[in-house]
Amino acid sequence: MKLYNMKIKTVLTVFAIACSFNAMSENFAEKADTVVLANAALPAETKTGNTAFNDAVQRGELLATAYGDVDGDGQEEKVLLMGNKFSNDSHYYTKLYLLVRDMKTDNIKGAIRPSIAGGYDCSLRLADVTGNGVDDILIAAPTGGSGGIVAYRIIDFTDNQPREIFTAEDNQGVQIGGNYLPDYKVRITFGDKGKEVTMTVPTDLGFYGYLNVYDDEGNLLKDYYHPYGQYLSGLLLLDDDGDGVAEVVTTQRIVGLNNTDTLGYVRAVWRYTAIGWQIDNYVFQSKLESMGRSIERENVIGLGGYKVCPEKAVIGRSVIIYPHINNAGKGAPQWKTNAQIENFVRGQFEEIRNKGYLEMNYEVKYAGYKLLSILMTGKKDGKGGNEDIIKAFNFDLATGELVPLEKLLGSDKKMWDKVAEVTAKQGNKVTRDTMKDYYYDGENFVFLQKNEEKKIIEEFQVSKKELMKYFSDNKIEKQN
Repeated sequence: MKLYNMKIKTVLTVFAIACSFNAMSENFAEKADTVVLANAALPAETKTGNTAFNDAVQRGELLATAYGDVDGDGQEEKVLLMGNKFSNDSHYYTKLYLLVRDMKTDNIKGAIRPSIAGGYDCSLRLADVTGNGVDDILIAAPTGGSGGIVAYRIIDFTDNQPREIFTAEDNQGVQIGGNYLPDYKVRITFGDKGKEVTMTVPTDLGFYGYLNVYDDEGNLLKDYYHPYGQYLSGLLLLDDDGDGVAEVVTTQRIVGLNNTDTLGYVRAVWRYTAIGWQIDNYVFQSKLESMGRSIERENVIGLGGYKVCPEKAVIGRSVIIYPHINNAGKGAPQWKTNAQIENFVRGQFEEIRNKGYLEMNYEVKYAGYKLLSILMTGKKDGKGGNEDIIKAFNFDLATGELVPLEKLLGSDKKMWDKVAEVTAKQGNKVTRDTMKDYYYDGENFVFLQKNEEKKIIEEFQVSKKELMKYFSDNKIEKQN
């Protein structure tokens, strides 16, 4: 895997190059406008006099929820993202508002309308990106276009004075330009320092001939096509250097002749300073080269209508893909599921920081109405050598808590005798004491157990039918 590392130190300014679709979306976005309420209770119209704000509070739908101390008062607040459907038959939401409520009184402590025109499947994340010890709020609003562009904004709510610190301008990402060269080459330039990469065009050569860019000998016929960087398609909050402050890790696609011509991707690490955002470093990777040995994941739609969406972070040699659950109640349960996954990923990354690399991916084994089973696997290489990672998450979507096996099957000795009998035929008897973990795939219970001789984790299946009589009140899926 070939990487081009380019180090720059620059304050992010207005970037002129952006894809036409996203530029159109941003033109309709309003500037962030703030409403600060001191312990205001509903009805909101008596407190704010702001018609759009009242509309969001009174009639807006709840799109996402997060919990944390976002104003620095030492108490946890409830953060809500609200919006209104663009039309009755659409899942696109406009008139977005971010509200912060007191957890004890449910009063609105403050609100801000972010500079986002709207989006699909909007979500919230919390992390301290400014270094003041208070959680900041990340809003993600996918635009729904073919380019996979997402509108990201970060809100600092310190001292109940909300302000947008990652703006529409910042969402344009790294400044990218370039031009096509003879012999099917393309030069891509990055940032204001003139860093550049020259590569062979990745798309089928007939495509360029059809558009009269090159002749059959590779001579350049038209030189008015220029590569450009789309607005951001990915953003993660991750403490890359271990100082307790989260860096912003972004992904953006580089487009050639049109939106079907992908030249590569840029992943950048941003750091917040007193004078604005700086890009600590960025990495270019062409479309033809591997993005890591991990397998890419698609969104999974659960039986209850929720989504399990892939999040990806590339830090140096580490490639981490982990799941994020959207639309699963939009409250504390959804927040708990995501927090447990992210805490696990963060812990694995901390163990190899500045020591080696981490590869991680996941599979959704079962996405039911109430039960969600996810298996995370990977490998980490630190000072202690290579180590395999395998971790199962079985969530009760109604509570956000992990489901112990006993809650599904009970602890009857006869049940464990059946498990031991079936798994012994597969080469290793599983018992209550030797089982390390489990997951459910819709047809089988799969038990994870360590093979001490081979020093690996093995999987042993027992069909649901063989254990059916031990179920109590159909605890897996009452909808079945």
